[in-house]
Amino acid sequence: MLRTLTFFLFLSFSLISAGQQVKAPTSKMKFDIGPEISYPLNSDFHTTHSIGFGATSRAAYYFTDEISTGIRVGYDYFISRKYAGPSVDTYYNLTWTSFLANFQYDFPKNVYIGGDAGVGLLSIKGSSNSMFNTSLYIGKAVTFGKSTLGISLHWTQARESSDRNETVGIRAAYRFN
Repeated sequence: MLRTLTFFLFLSFSLISAGQQVKAPTSKMKFDIGPEISYPLNSDFHTTHSIGFGATSRAAYYFTDEISTGIRVGYDYFISRKYAGPSVDTYYNLTWTSFLANFQYDFPKNVYIGGDAGVGLLSIKGSSNSMFNTSLYIGKAVTFGKSTLGISLHWTQARESSDRNETVGIRAAYRFN
């Protein structure tokens, strides 16, 4: 599924950028940082945890004004829900730290889409577990003078064998141009 989606995204970018005149970007390296809010999607994760909040940062190299690759580092803190069962089990807060390779395509009118893949580290009550992490997002950038603020909707998944945690969230990022 992910390979098919990646192929279609690559094909779309190729067709969209075909025939466009490539111009040199104003700055090859760009950095952004900002807060994010996430909400668990799958039933197991949603049962044990509620909203997560954190921060993300991205360093990207722009090959053209539209195409960039880079790295993204994210941190989310998920608040545990109160346990509603008859036993004495309790849920604990969870931290999700991710180190991801990133690809982004910027469309005209400051709309962008992108994806990430890498390693996510889930930590709960002193124990940690690393998982394969993927993320897809779509966003809109707003420019104020020389500064840019990007607001995006993102879907993130951490997977280890049969275990899977998924979230959907909103990210705001200030871009240092």
